[in-house]
Amino acid sequence: MRHRPAKIRSLRKAPRPPGRFQACLLALAWIAAGSGLMFGLSQLPNRLDTVLFFSTALRNISMGLLQLGAGLLQLVGALLLIILVATSLVLLTGGLLRLLRVFSPGSFGPEGLGSRFRRAGKRPKGGASEPSAPSYLLDRHL
Repeated sequence: MRHRPAKIRSLRKAPRPPGRFQACLLALAWIAAGSGLMFGLSQLPNRLDTVLFFSTALRNISMGLLQLGAGLLQLVGALLLIILVATSLVLLTGGLLRLLRVFSPGSFGPEGLGSRFRRAGKRPKGGASEPSAPSYLLDRHL
């Protein structure tokens, strides 16, 4: 088993801390940037009415939120109308198909659909069984 040293040396050198001169230049640059920004901001009220600016911004934000809410409400209403139209079409189509089935020949009576359902549980007389169709629709059209 190999012996591992207590501290593993890194192949990269640790970054050197900046010297005093470099740190002093960086501090002076930050002070200059902060002073320039403060001077610019102090000149702003002369060129811009800040109270009007903030009140206009708040008004625009509140109007935008109201328009967003109204838009979402209209979207929900449109989706509800689409669902109602689709439901009405399904109901109309189903009703028409049922009405056609009622008035089609052979739908009621001895050869009709209701009598086929009643006969499905009874076996024919005579020992031989009749092959049954897997569906009444197949039986009806064959």
